[in-house]
Amino acid sequence: MWISCVFCNCPPTAFRIAMAIALCAAADRASAAEPAQGDSRLVDLGRNTTLELVFIPPGKFKMGSTPEERAWATGIEGGATPGTERESYEGEQPRLMSVNDGFWMGRTEVSVGQFRRFAEESGYVTDAEKPGGQPHCFDPEWTITAKAPPHPWVPMAGKSWRDPNFGFPLRN
Repeated sequence: MWISCVFCNCPPTAFRIAMAIALCAAADRASAAEPAQGDSRLVDLGRNTTLELVFIPPGKFKMGSTPEERAWATGIEGGATPGTERESYEGEQPRLMSVNDGFWMGRTEVSVGQFRRFAEESGYVTDAEKPGGQPHCFDPEWTITAKAPPHPWVPMAGKSWRDPNFGFPLRN
C-alpha cells in the first residue's frame, strides 16, 4: 500500500492515484458532510511526494472553443493542425455541459514526481519508452522561420518523460 489520504485516512487498495480519489469520494458519501467547492485533501504518494486534490461540485460549464480560440489553436502559437482530429474535439461552438456528480481533481498539473510514483507502483510504460517509441521533444535550436515546423517539437529517439531533452535536470 503506497497512498493514503491524510485528511480522511482512506485505506489504499490500488496502484493508481485515481483510486485514492475514488476512495475519498466514497468516504464523502459515507459521511454526513458533503464536501463543498474548494475543499481540498492531501494524498501522500510516498517518497516525499504528495498530491493535493480539490473538490469540484456538480454544475454546468461551457465546453468548446469560440472561432477566435480555434483560430489561435491552429495558428503558429497553438501548434494544432487545422482539420485534424485534435481540432475536432472542440466542436463548432462552445456548448453548455452538465456534471451531475461532484468529484475530486488534482489542484495542479501532474508533476514529474507524481508521475514517477504512478509508474513505479503500476509498472506503467509510456509509448515513448517502448521499443520503437519516438516521442516529440523540445528542440532547443528551434526558431520561427518560414521553413521551420510551426512548433518547437521534433521526434527524438531514446527520449521520454524521464529525459525530455530540456537541457536541465527534472525536478519532482
